[in-house]
Amino acid sequence: MYRTLFRASSIAAAAGTLLAAGTASAAGHAPRQAPAPGQWRQVTANGLENFADIGLVRGLDGVLHVLWTSGSTGKYRISDTAVQANGTVGRATTIASGFFTATFPDAAATPGGLRVFWNGAASQNPGSPQGTYQASRPLRGGSWH
Repeated sequence: MYRTLFRASSIAAAAGTLLAAGTASAAGHAPRQAPAPGQWRQVTANGLENFADIGLVRGLDGVLHVLWTSGSTGKYRISDTAVQANGTVGRATTIASGFFTATFPDAAATPGGLRVFWNGAASQNPGSPQGTYQASRPLRGGSWH
């Protein structure tokens, strides 16, 4: 039992390292082949702050969506990097952009589709919308809205 727990925790730690590693920008690159055993692929942009905590959700198409924030004050965006079931890392796509702040994206698969939620503020102006935002897309693929 302890060996199984150790393996599970090792796999979880390795997955976290894969998703949070910062060595090359994922945005704008063509899909990359799945890494060979013992190799890693970066799925987020370089230099992310610790509040760029990732969210994960898998659609019925088998694609794992890695959701993350990037940018700087007034220019934050929420992005999605698709990872195919075979490990191929796709292009990062922008779900939403232009936020004064955006943090902690997370997601859920619902009968109606994938839903992404994040905290944010539209601007620094008094009375500007702030709180939890959402975007969605169909379970079997398609664009974020």
